[in-house]
Amino acid sequence: MPAASQPPPIRAAFARRLRELRIPRGFKTARRLAIALGIDENRYTRYERAEVEPDLSMLMRICDTLEISPNELFGASGNSQPAPMGGFGESSKNGEFVGGAENAPGRPGGKVAKQNAEADKRQALAWQLARELALVESGSEPSRRGNAIQTVQRTSRLFKEIEADPFEFVTKRVETPPLTTLEPKAQARIVALMEGLIEAVNRSALG
Repeated sequence: MPAASQPPPIRAAFARRLRELRIPRGFKTARRLAIALGIDENRYTRYERAEVEPDLSMLMRICDTLEISPNELFGASGNSQPAPMGGFGESSKNGEFVGGAENAPGRPGGKVAKQNAEADKRQALAWQLARELALVESGSEPSRRGNAIQTVQRTSRLFKEIEADPFEFVTKRVETPPLTTLEPKAQARIVALMEGLIEAVNRSALG
């Protein structure tokens, strides 16, 4: 009788991490999280059994529902608490506001609120730029793209590089392949994100 095939290490690690994160965030059963995600329970449990991988859209939905960042979902943050960033863990969930008190609806605006808004925008731009570049790294041919988990891992790696030093990152990337070999429309899209990011960083630094 042939031995059951083992899932790829990346898929197995993702399934284990998903199980670890689900219960502490209020989803005691797989069924509850499946309902929150709007999918069939069997489809969700296949993720936790490492039988299949969710696509990129579903990965983003999982992050949003569990109120975590992609880095945390893939174990890159190094802690078990939610690590919200632009676009994740900042919206209203089940009637409760998720996020710091300074961002709560109805709270008067001020310098802190403005700084937080600028930081959120900067991180959102950084994530969008990282995702665009991750897709470029994956290649344009379907056979070279890899799976959705690998794409998010590339995105997370690039996001951390951008956050560490956005000016150096942009300077190095703008003059090197594969960016310089892209078609004009793709180049323009990525350059626009770079310019938006640097503008947001400057606003944050200069007040």
